[in-house]
Amino acid sequence: MKDYDKVGYIIHFFLAIIIIFMVYSQKKYPQIIKDFTNPLFLFFLLFVIVLAYWGLYIREDEGRTKRATQRAVMALIIAYFAHLDLVFVAFLFVWAFVYHTGDNWV
Repeated sequence: MKDYDKVGYIIHFFLAIIIIFMVYSQKKYPQIIKDFTNPLFLFFLLFVIVLAYWGLYIREDEGRTKRATQRAVMALIIAYFAHLDLVFVAFLFVWAFVYHTGDNWV
């Protein structure tokens, strides 16, 4: 394993701890539970998952569908963190995600 890979994993470990701490310290669990017990929220989440799977793995075109799906998934994640008033968590999540997946997702 290369040294920069080790450093990357250490950074991401600390980022994960920071994210968990921020969610826990701001008492966002009740809102998360409320969202995931709402049938309408779950319906649309399932719809997004199916659409994302279709756009990433089934649909074959020149790449527009895949790029659009990637960006839409990232936008949804950012929007959900904003819904929870966790703006800095969104930044840390996007930073860590792009670090591992490359710049195609943003």
